[in-house]
Amino acid sequence: MRIAHWQIIFLLILSLHFLLMFIFYTIGIEPIYRHATPFYAILMPIYGSIHLSLMFPFAIFLILLVASTKHKITGKTCFIAIILTVYLLAIIISAKNYNLQRFIREIFLVIVSIFFVTITSKLTDPNIFKRKSSPPLVTIILLLAIHILLSLSIASLRNGAHSVAEPYTRTEYEYIGDIGITSNIYQLLNNYHELQPKLSLHAKLAPPGPLIILWALSYILGRTPLTLAIATIILGSTALISLYLWAKEISQKFSVNPVQISILYAVMPGILLFTSTSSEILYMPFLFITLFFFERALNSKSLILISLGGFSFAILSLLKFTLLSTAIYFFLSGIFSLFSRKQKFSSLILYGLIMSASFIGFYIALYFLTGYQPVKVFLQAH
Repeated sequence: MRIAHWQIIFLLILSLHFLLMFIFYTIGIEPIYRHATPFYAILMPIYGSIHLSLMFPFAIFLILLVASTKHKITGKTCFIAIILTVYLLAIIISAKNYNLQRFIREIFLVIVSIFFVTITSKLTDPNIFKRKSSPPLVTIILLLAIHILLSLSIASLRNGAHSVAEPYTRTEYEYIGDIGITSNIYQLLNNYHELQPKLSLHAKLAPPGPLIILWALSYILGRTPLTLAIATIILGSTALISLYLWAKEISQKFSVNPVQISILYAVMPGILLFTSTSSEILYMPFLFITLFFFERALNSKSLILISLGGFSFAILSLLKFTLLSTAIYFFLSGIFSLFSRKQKFSSLILYGLIMSASFIGFYIALYFLTGYQPVKVFLQAH
């Protein structure tokens, strides 16, 4: 089994990440909430035993091993079916208090695994990485389906649908608890600087963007935690589309493949956990579309696109204040274009002025239309 160069690099970076995290934990530096794992993760085996819990990743490892062989798809499917059958029987026999709900959950995980492994042999075809043109529509649909299903399966591992909805049941912490705090979204923007200290934990530290998105979704789906959690996962997963568009633009500067980048993003553990547990995944589609507008503007030398990049950057900053640091990317990308002689210094100055004007213009318009005060909200977010 031949391992591609990019796979070796990925494994080395992943190993370095775990080594650094181990060093940080050893000397007492911990992530958010002073816990060894970030966000809502708990070191508690699903089946009451770490040995039983490790059976699933072991089964997936065997499945991936089979999928990477040169056998025909029918032979692979038979081997995979045998592995999954043995896994299910072992869980049923070994786990205590095994009930119908757990069995349904296992079947769901099996379906997701079969779906994932079946197309893995197609997506990891070396010929895909040699193509730099737009991928067929089916590839994007498959990537979205993989990412959504994997995120849902991770979120539902412990208690099924209840686990998917659980992050949004914490109304004192999450944005969902602030839906309906005013009569409408216009009033929310108008009075946000006054309401901010009274909002939920996350909302009082953030601009109103995530709350507005969830509020708008609630008009269509209702305010139940489960429907909004599923909608968050699906909407956040659309970042794959804007990621591909951005990667296609930067492929004109660097030797990268948009399809390869999209595949890595779709199955990246950190992104999957973020998608399945956090409403902040909602900013990812906006982040990549902003980067796309910027790079497309540089490549095409379009003043309209650079203006759209400024508006998109303003919307991005309405979702999370720390995303203002994306300006560092704009600066470095511009410097690279200057030194690679693809852009003139005067052109970069013009792009910067237009983008800044679009950014500031968005907030001026928002202030006069709704009364939203971005500077005051920013200073109060602590």
